[in-house]
Amino acid sequence: LFTPAHLQFLDRLTRELQQVDGVEHAISLTNILDVKRIEEGMQVANLIAPQQLVAGPPQMQVLRDYVLSKSQYRGVLVDEQGKRAIVMVRIEERGDKELVSRRMQEISARLSRTLPNVRTYIAGLPASMYFANRTMLADVKLLTPLVGLLIVLTLLLSFRSARGVFLPLSTVVLSSLATLAAMALLEIPFTIITTALPVVLLSTGTAYGIHLVNADRELSIAGINDAHQRVIRSLEKVGVAVVLSALTTIAGFSSLITAELTLIRDFG
Repeated sequence: LFTPAHLQFLDRLTRELQQVDGVEHAISLTNILDVKRIEEGMQVANLIAPQQLVAGPPQMQVLRDYVLSKSQYRGVLVDEQGKRAIVMVRIEERGDKELVSRRMQEISARLSRTLPNVRTYIAGLPASMYFANRTMLADVKLLTPLVGLLIVLTLLLSFRSARGVFLPLSTVVLSSLATLAAMALLEIPFTIITTALPVVLLSTGTAYGIHLVNADRELSIAGINDAHQRVIRSLEKVGVAVVLSALTTIAGFSSLITAELTLIRDFG
């Protein structure tokens, strides 16, 4: 860490993170104030002065020894071997934590490419939530179309008609959109659990449509061509079973509303 190139990197990283909108302050070895006892009393100045960022090896060794001799820096802003340093970033109370975390990731990744033997890592709850959200959205974008494709193939193999695919699928697509719209209106966020909703709705909701379409198909094969009669008789045949099945599903998910964990309750 205690070379001109690495200290300049740390200084630049600290300054750029400090300038991110929503950041209250960023503190590292290169901008923290150091209190020294001198003959006249006390001296308060930067721990690392600007001219020390370009110092030669002897001066760097003196700086390293001084920093590692101080318990307020050693093990806090720099490790005991003098190889790893921390930039502590405080986000404003009303700052957008996800946006700040994304900007921090972009800045650290861009600057890391300027030095081949430097690696940067982001830690802390806001950063963890940012990476979790990014992973969850990627899963939703992958799994939802994949599940939809599997359902289409299953319906196509089962009914071998466009009608047999469209009717069951259209109901679950509409209900999924309605659920996501309701989440937006009620300001229920996407979490590790609620991201599963589109997949759950697509997979469980298709069954009801399959039962109704299959009942209608059996009546059509039996020679009943009047559409109105087929609807009535299909509902008479499987309507009660479908409604009761739906009610048990509703009761099962609704029971989650009593959970103490907000994530579980939002899902219910």
